[in-house]
Amino acid sequence: MVSRRPGPAVDEGARAVDAYVQASGAVARKKLQEVRSAIKEVAPEARESISYGIPYYDYRGRLAWFGLFTNHIGLYIRPPVIHEH
Repeated sequence: MVSRRPGPAVDEGARAVDAYVQASGAVARKKLQEVRSAIKEVAPEARESISYGIPYYDYRGRLAWFGLFTNHIGLYIRPPVIHEH
């Protein structure tokens, strides 16, 4: 039997998103933080994680992804979410 020490819950998904953002260059990092903040502002209860290698937000289903690429930052929102809002 493995015993676990009680302690604060660790949100591994948020930590993975933190690492993703911190791994970028200074200019891109600022923009990624802005996108992340905007998503968290409109969906504060969304669960953060990494999906398809980029930050992903789940709130009552698939909400949004964003990612840093060579020449751009992509923001991916499913059509039903766009239509609803």
